[in-house]
Amino acid sequence: MTSMHTTSTSGYSSNASAFAALDGFLERLRSVPDLPKKAAPEVAEKLDANIASNVASQNDIYGHPFRPSQDGYPVLIHAAEKVQTTVNGSKLKFRLDGVEAMHQVGSARGYRGGSARLGGFRRPIIPFAKIPGPWKAILRTVLQGKCAQWFRGEP
Repeated sequence: MTSMHTTSTSGYSSNASAFAALDGFLERLRSVPDLPKKAAPEVAEKLDANIASNVASQNDIYGHPFRPSQDGYPVLIHAAEKVQTTVNGSKLKFRLDGVEAMHQVGSARGYRGGSARLGGFRRPIIPFAKIPGPWKAILRTVLQGKCAQWFRGEP
């Protein structure tokens, strides 16, 4: 007659501690929907830095060079300072006012209605409907980092 010997390899001394660990994991799992809210401030900071970098290098939000001024000088050198970014939960809102907004839509002084002739918007500083590739990369990187923190059990 052979005897059956069973051993527990779960690492828990009792079912109670195993159920407690499972309850803890389920509670953490319920916090997954909060990840975008937790990531939003960091995303906003990195997107603002991207806007500032684009303006400093005289590129629009999609990576195309700004048209120089009629005198050949750099344009919109203070545009990044004019972007107001607000975070509300997991939502980001970008607002642009003043002459920079006029450049955004292609109707700055002397160019009213000229955006169609120039092949679209003149000097976009913030995106319209299409999310730029670098912004997608920023979103992906930050969210992957937040997910990795979550899996490690970090707050």
